[in-house]
Amino acid sequence: MGGAEKSFLSRLNSLPTGFHSIVINTRPELDVWGLPAGILSANCSRKRLGFLLRLYRQVQNCNPDVVVIRSPIDLILISILKFSTRKKWKLVYEAHSTEVSQNSLAATALLPFMKFSHSQTDLVIAVSRSVATGPQCRGARKVKVHHVGALAKIQESGERDFTFLFVARFIALKQPILFLEAVQSLADSFLRHGAKVKILGQGVLEPEIAKFIATNDLGKIVEISGYHEDLNSIYSTSEYLVSTSIFEGLPITFFEAKLHGLRIITTPSSGDFDILGAEDFILKDFKVETLRDALSTALERGPLTLESRISIQQQNAWMQSEARSKLYYELIESELTAAQ
Repeated sequence: MGGAEKSFLSRLNSLPTGFHSIVINTRPELDVWGLPAGILSANCSRKRLGFLLRLYRQVQNCNPDVVVIRSPIDLILISILKFSTRKKWKLVYEAHSTEVSQNSLAATALLPFMKFSHSQTDLVIAVSRSVATGPQCRGARKVKVHHVGALAKIQESGERDFTFLFVARFIALKQPILFLEAVQSLADSFLRHGAKVKILGQGVLEPEIAKFIATNDLGKIVEISGYHEDLNSIYSTSEYLVSTSIFEGLPITFFEAKLHGLRIITTPSSGDFDILGAEDFILKDFKVETLRDALSTALERGPLTLESRISIQQQNAWMQSEARSKLYYELIESELTAAQ
């Protein structure tokens, strides 16, 4: 379950009075989470014949005021339905990434269809300023930036480890091997400072990650911990969150880390990072040497004092998902009512 899915569930859990939500899942094979009680849902797989007709019937049966779309492909398909049937419901698109697709050829092919889709879209909600100016939002009539926030249960611990945390799917986009290469070049420094690396996630690169750790004798420094649904206790005992992605929107792990008082080291995967502070490192490029230098500086600085950590938590308390969800619904209501 990625950050976009976490924010989606948080929002459904904070559904305000006067709003009713029905979920149509177009990729049921990826459904690994449970919807909140009282939320109606239906599956409509893109892989089955007659998909568009069944999707139209399901949306029609819902008789919606607003249809919210959360992926470029679904936006294109729903836009076609809205245009061809002349339906009057409002169409909202949530843009979660700076790119339309991880595949550059697919992204190029989809851009004309995205342009058409935006002609049918009443509101685009972008998760960051860089997403709002990126390809997913280009040509949209109305774009608003909304930070999704995160659900964090702060667990203060007097016994924190000097841990550098990596939380992501183990895929090429997230570049976990780049991180490990930088750690390997600083292995002696990690051991000298008593620092650890904890890697959380799952994915196709897991065997390659395990092989790299074994081949470079990093077992005393690096721990692979798999997928965790609840990261609160892990954040509470860590010092840094490290992100080495090629591109991002604004990862929910950043919100989680800041709510827990962590510092962040990240590649320039976004045009801007709206929520980071002076305590964080935004690298100038994707080179392993640049990441190594940032990690070296972090090791020399050592752990934060408890007072400094609490200060970061307090500065970022606005990121809690309950408050952000309330603003999300207010945004939809105000923008779409004003458009009538």
